[in-house]
Amino acid sequence: MPIPSITGAAPRKPPAALAALERAQSIAARTLTPQPPKDRSTAPANTVPAATPTTTSPSAAPTATNPTAPTKLSVSAFSSAATPPAAQSTATPRAMPDPPAKIADGTESQGAPVPDAIAVGTTVPTTRLMLSARLSETLTAFMTARSVEAAIDSLMQFTAKRWKAALLLEIEDSAATGRRGHGLELSDDLAQWIVMSLTEPSLLQAACACDGAATATPSGHGDVEDRLQRLLGLGRAPAAIAIVVDGKPDFLLAVGDPDGDDVNTAVADLERVAQGVAAAFTRLRR
Repeated sequence: MPIPSITGAAPRKPPAALAALERAQSIAARTLTPQPPKDRSTAPANTVPAATPTTTSPSAAPTATNPTAPTKLSVSAFSSAATPPAAQSTATPRAMPDPPAKIADGTESQGAPVPDAIAVGTTVPTTRLMLSARLSETLTAFMTARSVEAAIDSLMQFTAKRWKAALLLEIEDSAATGRRGHGLELSDDLAQWIVMSLTEPSLLQAACACDGAATATPSGHGDVEDRLQRLLGLGRAPAAIAIVVDGKPDFLLAVGDPDGDDVNTAVADLERVAQGVAAAFTRLRR
């Protein structure tokens, strides 16, 4: 309540209420004072400018009827959220994917390396071509061999890669003695102990009587054929051929199943390699 004056003058306000009112008026004046615009050109790209708050007004200023009422300032929130300018990304740009690579067949593969081009007219290598190349190398080795043993080495190297088992025998009268061999049941050392009779029906006897390779097991065969089949690994398509030197059979070459090709092709390779080594033996024994 205002303090009545003894002299009859207007009542004075308490100092505390006056000070609170002055503070409220000062705050309101600062709030209403317009702020100079900021220069956005120098502001950082990712800085959000501060929004100007709305007018602040005292909700309960001291009055003559309530000079001691506390001063409460009600400052409203921003009228609307300020939208920051588009921030410039500082992240490293993602690398672009490799352009599609052209494949030999005309298709495209994303990022795949370009294979070496195959020249026009070049044949793609196959298993049969590799076998033919190996046979050609062996035939060339026969022509350049300087001894019978060197020719036999080339022969057995070829048979070891072409058939699962092979046995080379040298004919002596009515029997054949082992010289070299390879397979699960054969080796060069074991071959030295093998002696096969040529007087009873067997694949070896049939090979001595025909010009090419013998592939059919003769009927009425006995122990010689059974032993030969076991040495060759009990193959499904065994074959044998005579190596003719100076017009007569001098060696016999028996083989088991071919290692990765059809039987007819394997028989043809057997005949060619037998002819090649026979020519080498004939040349070297003169």
